[in-house]
Amino acid sequence: MNTWTLQMGYPVLTVTRDYSSRRVTVSQERFLLRPAINGTDTHDYKWWIPLTYTTKSELNFVDTETKQWLTATEESKQLTTPIINQEDWIIFNIQETGFYRVNYDATNWALIAAHLNSDSFLQIPPVNRAQLLDDVFNLARAGYVDYTLVLQMVKYLERETDYVPWYATFNGLNYVDKRMRGAPSYDYYAWKRFILKLLNKAYTTLGSEGKDTDGHVTKLFRNQILTWACNLGDYACVSSAKQRFAAHMTLRHGGVEEWNFLWERFLTYSNVSTEQTLLLGVLGCTSDEDTAHNYMHLSLSNESGIRQQDLSLVFPSVYNAHDKGVDFAISYLQLYYTNISDYHNSINSVVSLVSSLSSVLTSEAQATNLMQFVEDIKDDLGELAYASALNSLQVAERNLQWLETHSATIAEFAKEQNHRLPTAVVPESYTLKVIPYFEVDSEFTFDGEVVIRVNVKEPTDRIVLHVNQLDIIESYLTITSVSEGTQLTVINTTLDTPRQFFDIQLEEELVEGGVYDVRISYVGYLNDDMAGFYRSYYKVGEETR
Repeated sequence: MNTWTLQMGYPVLTVTRDYSSRRVTVSQERFLLRPAINGTDTHDYKWWIPLTYTTKSELNFVDTETKQWLTATEESKQLTTPIINQEDWIIFNIQETGFYRVNYDATNWALIAAHLNSDSFLQIPPVNRAQLLDDVFNLARAGYVDYTLVLQMVKYLERETDYVPWYATFNGLNYVDKRMRGAPSYDYYAWKRFILKLLNKAYTTLGSEGKDTDGHVTKLFRNQILTWACNLGDYACVSSAKQRFAAHMTLRHGGVEEWNFLWERFLTYSNVSTEQTLLLGVLGCTSDEDTAHNYMHLSLSNESGIRQQDLSLVFPSVYNAHDKGVDFAISYLQLYYTNISDYHNSINSVVSLVSSLSSVLTSEAQATNLMQFVEDIKDDLGELAYASALNSLQVAERNLQWLETHSATIAEFAKEQNHRLPTAVVPESYTLKVIPYFEVDSEFTFDGEVVIRVNVKEPTDRIVLHVNQLDIIESYLTITSVSEGTQLTVINTTLDTPRQFFDIQLEEELVEGGVYDVRISYVGYLNDDMAGFYRSYYKVGEETR
């Protein structure tokens, strides 16, 4: 037991198979999410690791008795058993009875992923499904495996309805989702669509309404599924929530009157701490900066009605709500850091907030803004607090590096899972004008203009169209409300060539039930590949026409 009680951390067991000899080798090392660079720790970390395992052919997830030991004197060893069929997977740490992570060679991971994505995934019990997901998320974060493997593993969740694997997944997704918020808008949109696709089965099974017969785990499961679905913008979830919590949902879109209503509710529930705690989390969801500043300011007043033990909930409710909340918290810190320091009688309270914000930054601009703030108040902080603040900002640097390294891979995988157009906006009619140019010196191009009248089935700030081999003239792109005659502002467009999608992002949401005209001008090419609008030849005698 000394290896588990007298040294820090825990191990990751690496399982490597020789597929020709059918033998298995295991090795151990200390698991670290962020290995120290130029670290001074020279301790030789090794553990007595109880090895339990089963294979695809054996499928014995009941026997948790230790089959072999990897001792504290062994960095690695070849196991005498089992001898595994090449097409079989092997899974270690049955029922997760050992306190260690497990990494496999790429082929074994692929075999496990294939089994999870098959109709036989229930043959692996929920605890080990959760273990596999928890391990692969953390192994990817630590750099042992690629995020493509993570996404291949989680694809099976489209059919998962057990709480335990989903609980492990949400822990892993939480980190990835926060980082992906800093990706290009269309990439994050594709990521959200992918996660909503995974959630759909569990959401449909659980429903949005609780039942008297629901057990505690079912209630927890529904709460987490609904929280994720609503935060990612699922239409059914948001609509249901609007009906029951109209004030909250309007508040999320910036209603000052609704914020005041909820604040009065908070004061009314002064004797019900659980309701107050819930409302404190909701009050930070505002999209209005002045309202957010006012809320954070209330946490610095003894007369506000916020209990001392609940003060720590206020700032996180703002900067965890959405990307705007991070900017609101930074701007408040810049304006009122002396108030924060004075209220808490310590400049360290400012450093603590810098540290918290560093973990949720999603863009280089936010990081630069926060860094400049720290530099501007360097003298007020003092040497030790300044050094601590700079150390906290390293978290932001690591997160932004993660974004640069992994976001494109994750976004591309997510895009590949959705080849169908979203259903929030559907076309009613097309008015098309095409002018072809057949002259040789025209390079066989054509000019085109189309007006697509669309009906909005769900509120959305995006219109996604199919486009193939067309050059869109973006300066002529307009979206007009038919009923009001007003043009909406387009803030971004993305051409997703592999999937032939053209994504239009708007400054404001299209109204459910509204009718809009999408006007697009473009240039196309009369190719000779016999697809779409193409050119071809025929002969009249010896003449080619």
